[in-house]
Amino acid sequence: MSRRTKAEAEETRLRILEAALDVFYRKGYSRTTFVDIAREVGMTKGAVYWHFKSKPDLLAAMIVHEREKHLTHPKKIQLSSLSELRNLLLEAARQVSTNKDIQKFEFFSHFQIEWSEELMTKVHEKLSELRDGPTKKLTKTLAYLQEIGELHAEADLEKMSMSLFAMWMGALQLLLRKLCDAKQFHALLEQNFDLVVGQYATRPNP
Repeated sequence: MSRRTKAEAEETRLRILEAALDVFYRKGYSRTTFVDIAREVGMTKGAVYWHFKSKPDLLAAMIVHEREKHLTHPKKIQLSSLSELRNLLLEAARQVSTNKDIQKFEFFSHFQIEWSEELMTKVHEKLSELRDGPTKKLTKTLAYLQEIGELHAEADLEKMSMSLFAMWMGALQLLLRKLCDAKQFHALLEQNFDLVVGQYATRPNP
């Protein structure tokens, strides 16, 4: 395949992923077919199948695409303080509360997809080689911060990670359901981060 053809194929793949989010957002995952997505992007169903063998394949690719598209901080930079972790959380909150495309994806993934055990298994299998779970990455970050003295040695890192993840998910659902505004969303995250992390921080007010 020539370089130009490869580039065209990748462009087509990205168009399908963008179209898939729009259709999934409007119709929900279970009611969307490859015909719907093909129609949205102006292709045949066969062309969509050429890029993605099944809906779980397409869903997994779309999740990776959306996460990477909106990832603005370097992936391999090691945080060196709890203050940096706090700022990273608040920057993510700012992105979510101001970017309609991110909100569309988050609304779809929370409320417009029926996460059956079978579907979760299929999608997680597709994603497992591409990225760690958010709590696993967070636990690794907390372990490094503990190692350099930002957290007390007795801190239960797994519990902290789960608590922070639950805090984010809960606040995000309030925002997506329009039960709080952006300012309240940021305040909830800030206050709860300080509550979860503050009890184990070696320095006050991270």
